[in-house]
Amino acid sequence: MCVKTITSFPESSPAIDGAVSLFNSNNGRLLLIADAKEITARRTATASFLATQLLAFKKWKNEQKENAILTNYSWLCRNMTHAINLQSDYSSKLNNIEILKDLNDNRIQQSDVICTCTASEEALIGLKQVKKGVHINAVGSFRETMRELADDLML
Repeated sequence: MCVKTITSFPESSPAIDGAVSLFNSNNGRLLLIADAKEITARRTATASFLATQLLAFKKWKNEQKENAILTNYSWLCRNMTHAINLQSDYSSKLNNIEILKDLNDNRIQQSDVICTCTASEEALIGLKQVKKGVHINAVGSFRETMRELADDLML
């Protein structure tokens, strides 16, 4: 049996904190307490990658699978330092990683995959910013007032 408890305090650092408690299902004894942020980040990344692999990779040519664009708008890239660190970490695995400072950059419209993970309360990306057939993993909204995508992308 497993329980995940998360807190959200946007003014704090980190804004989201929590723990995962794993219990023995036979006797109820606590087996493990783990960092919920780490487990959630890994689960979210895995689910996003799997969705991209199953839904988008099949229609791409091989060279398209080797390119990526990172923006500093995601949860992992709150600032340019984080974006640069991610670029450095993944540059050996991907041939072309660009860091964009502006979501209106027309290179977003050229993207085959867009991943967002923010606590934004306003839409960051709309239909005019993406090309037809784009695959979007939008994973950051956890309250009804939060949104990453404009209504025109959802219809």
